[in-house]
Amino acid sequence: MEKREIKVKIYWNGFVSLDSYTIGQFWDRDIEMEFKGGDTLPFGDIDWEEDDVFYLQFTGLKDNNLQEIYEHDILQYEDVDEIIEVGTVEWDNRESAWHFISKESDCAMGRHFVGCGAKFKKIGNAYENPEFLTGGKK
Repeated sequence: MEKREIKVKIYWNGFVSLDSYTIGQFWDRDIEMEFKGGDTLPFGDIDWEEDDVFYLQFTGLKDNNLQEIYEHDILQYEDVDEIIEVGTVEWDNRESAWHFISKESDCAMGRHFVGCGAKFKKIGNAYENPEFLTGGKK
């Protein structure tokens, strides 16, 4: 049986951590998290009551460039170098599955979906790059 990687990135006050962390690493309160722009924060210094902070879960999937896909990432679906759709990755509790959600569709994602010719490219995340969801340029 293949083991799943259970890890997360941290959203903190408008930024997403550059690295991901396993659940076991969170027991080490001295982890120094790095964010875009060079900001760093020791995990133990997060104020879970006052800061705008939450986890972004790893989906277990990778895009066509082998980049890991996390919850709320923005993906671009392409067909022969033509951008077909841009949407986010969200968890659907009802179906217990990750979904690619765009203005045009809501599709369950899984190995069978990504592995059968679908060309997904990770282009950002919904927190740091919301303009990608409104037609802005990359």
